[in-house]
Amino acid sequence: RLDVTFGTHRELVERSRSFDALAVMRPWQPTMTGPAEPERLDGQRVSASYFRVLGVQPALGRDLLPAEDVAAGPKVAIIGDGLWRRRFGGDRAIVGRQVTLDGDAYTVVGVMPRGFENVPSPSAELWTPLQYDPSLPLDGPEWGHHLRMVGRLRAGVDVERAARELALIARAPI
Repeated sequence: RLDVTFGTHRELVERSRSFDALAVMRPWQPTMTGPAEPERLDGQRVSASYFRVLGVQPALGRDLLPAEDVAAGPKVAIIGDGLWRRRFGGDRAIVGRQVTLDGDAYTVVGVMPRGFENVPSPSAELWTPLQYDPSLPLDGPEWGHHLRMVGRLRAGVDVERAARELALIARAPI
């Protein structure tokens, strides 16, 4: 466990060799409005590598792109299968359509597969890019300590080796 800021994540992505991919996320509870009744959703703002770390791809559409996970990037979303069926009747044409979240229009780019188990946040049914500004200083107060991080180990790397590497990076000056 680490006290994670976006700066921590950025530093580990740059310096770690034990992980195939690292991702960060934070909870988000937007309200979806539209033709149906408004609905408060459990969601996550995630780095573009999130689903790659989890080893899953959307069943419809596509994954989040690194070019979308930038400050003031495009407003895109991936929705869960349950939300897709409940709110949109399982309409496959949802990909490319806009939905309104907290008053802003987001383009749906993907639908997660039925049975997808989002272990880091089981109740989440909506994902959008985190869109942090990487030009901010690594030790700046803008980052806070509100993120969770997950990683996928590289082939042949065990947990103990990765933990040793993380400890070395944590002790090394930036």
